[in-house]
Amino acid sequence: MAAAAYPTGRLLRLRPLDGQLPALLAHLAAWHRGPGRTLPGTRLHILLEEADGAVTVLHLFESAATAERARMAPQQSEWEAGLRVLLAEAPAVTEVRATWNAAQDARPKVSVSIDRDVHASVQDLIARLIDRHPRTPGESLYLSLLQSIADDYEQEFPSTMPEEGEPR
Repeated sequence: MAAAAYPTGRLLRLRPLDGQLPALLAHLAAWHRGPGRTLPGTRLHILLEEADGAVTVLHLFESAATAERARMAPQQSEWEAGLRVLLAEAPAVTEVRATWNAAQDARPKVSVSIDRDVHASVQDLIARLIDRHPRTPGESLYLSLLQSIADDYEQEFPSTMPEEGEPR
C-alpha cells in the first residue's frame, strides 16, 4: 500500500486551563461542524482524558494529502488559534500515520455494529416522521421509503444476530 493511502494526522497532548475541559470538548466538536465539513477528509477525532488533567487528541485524515490540505487552510489556523486560548501551555504535537488498525485486520468487511448504528438513526427518523402531522406528500414518501429500508435491514440482520466474529 502506498504511503499516501494511510490515514495520516497528528497526536496532540493538550493541557487545558482549569475548568476549560468542557470548552475544549466543544471546540473539538466544532471542528466537525465547521472546518471538518468544508475541508473533507477528516477520518477520526478521538479525545482521551489522562489522570494528570491533560488530554490526548488523535486527529486522522484519509491521507497525507488531505492532512496537508487541512493544515494549510485558513480555517485550520483559525480553529487552532481558538484552541490555544483554552490551553495552559503549548500543545505537544506528533505527526502520525496509521499503518495498522485492529478493526480492519480482524474485520475486513464493514462491521454489522456500524450498520446497527445507521439503522438506529433510520428508526429515529421514522419515529420523527410518524409523529409529524400533517405530513407533506414528500415526507410521506420519504417515510414509506425509510420503513421499507428498515424492514429489509431487520430481515437481513435481526437484532439477535451476533456481531461478525462472535460465536453463533
